[in-house]
Amino acid sequence: MPESREQLFQKPQVETLSDLSEEDFLSLAEFMPEAFSSISPDNLAEFVPKVIEAESADVVIARSPEGKLVSAMVVNIDFGLGKLRGRIDDVATHEQYLRQGYGGAVLDYALDWFRMRGVKKVALTSRSERQPAHKLYESRGFVTRDTNQFELSLY
Repeated sequence: MPESREQLFQKPQVETLSDLSEEDFLSLAEFMPEAFSSISPDNLAEFVPKVIEAESADVVIARSPEGKLVSAMVVNIDFGLGKLRGRIDDVATHEQYLRQGYGGAVLDYALDWFRMRGVKKVALTSRSERQPAHKLYESRGFVTRDTNQFELSLY
């Protein structure tokens, strides 16, 4: 948690993750499985480097004033026929850093990431109980769509 008055008003440091250091891995392993029961430290170790290497995806992160990774999301570009579609996945912020601007800073960075790549529409899904996150998304212009999401487990 921020300790000094300066840290309280310091804008979060946001960037794309260029490599997965041991320290960053430990930070992600601390809060991502807490936010998503389907994500384990083994998943992180396997898939985060793949996202970092992908040309059409990135991991956008925010760091605390002390440099600890405390918020993250995955940004993806899906290629359709005649259009690029943006998708945000796996949005999470360490519970000690909620409502301190980290999630908003990561989301703003992600939206600029999409704009710079020519993406005109961005989608994300969120569980119904995540009302504070929904308010953040709506504050950035996201609207709830009346749609059915289908999913198939291949194994």
